Amino acid sequence: MRSTFLLLDDIAAQLEKDFKGHVFDNKTGVMEPNIWIGGVPPKRSGPPEAEKQPINPGDPPYILIKYLGDVDTGETGNMEASIGILCAVYSLDSYVAIKNGYKDVLNMADRVLLTLLSRRYWDDNHWWLGESQIKRVCGLDREGNSVYEAGAQAHPIYGAMILATFKAAAIPRKLNK
Repeated sequence: MRSTFLLLDDIAAQLEKDFKGHVFDNKTGVMEPNIWIGGVPPKRSGPPEAEKQPINPGDPPYILIKYLGDVDTGETGNMEASIGILCAVYSLDSYVAIKNGYKDVLNMADRVLLTLLSRRYWDDNHWWLGESQIKRVCGLDREGNSVYEAGAQAHPIYGAMILATFKAAAIPRKLNK
């Protein structure tokens, strides 16, 4: 089994290719989504000149790829790693007309799903995506919208999560009986 980070890096590289030219709303117009591994940069974490920019690196649209955990299946000699991919979009819609933001996050999640399904093997054939190993969860916009409702933000944020289980051959070990 190789490093789990190499799997995350391979997924990120493929998503960057697949999202090239696909833009979503941001606070000043539209942009391609940022793709992050492990965590979204904190607000204002860039260089001092970033303070003057209206867009922060951690603002939507973005795709966050995160390792959630793994299980050594023991009997079959496989390791199963759970990977979460969070899609977040910012909508220029008003809070009343939320159709476009919801559509955008579903479109982003659809494209992530298609990316995952486009390849069975990842990280130079060291990880593979098993059958029926992907789950999608939508409606993760409550936290973003509560900030909106409080008046701290002009437009709502929408989120969706794709949960995928990848498998890798585990290191063989002698069983004690």
